[in-house]
Amino acid sequence: MLKKTIILNLIIILFVSCSPKTLTGLYRTNFSTYGRFGKALTLRCDSTFVIDSNREFKNISSYGNWEVKNRLLVVNFRTVKYPKIEDDQTNYYHIKRNKLTSVFPISKEEYLDLITKIEENGLKDSLKIGSYRKFKRKRGKTFKNFQGKMGKQFFKKVENIECED
Repeated sequence: MLKKTIILNLIIILFVSCSPKTLTGLYRTNFSTYGRFGKALTLRCDSTFVIDSNREFKNISSYGNWEVKNRLLVVNFRTVKYPKIEDDQTNYYHIKRNKLTSVFPISKEEYLDLITKIEENGLKDSLKIGSYRKFKRKRGKTFKNFQGKMGKQFFKKVENIECED
């Protein structure tokens, strides 16, 4: 009887530990852009979010709704606390464990269309335009400091928010 209880408890613990992690919680960027400008993302239980960021010595909060589609976190900015700042956009993040990595969904056709528009406006001579492959490899990188060191920035979970069903 005691062995059956222990085995049953171990099976329950195994199922609980293998259950999917909740996304709700507080996330922070792994480093501050230029060593100064960090971001914090709070995913709430009611499918709303807040991103707090430091921009030019101002703390700015952006609000909206989030949902999960095909292992991607879709963040829709729809309302902003400061109406003069237009932040009406959608961002995508790849979900991997407790990490959210920004996805920049642009196809090769869209990239070539962008290059055509740059050429039409006479800006190609002033810009270094690489191949689509190089563009894909470098996307998502941002400056870590003022010396030009770059890295991939992502959100990492620092605190859980428990939701009541």
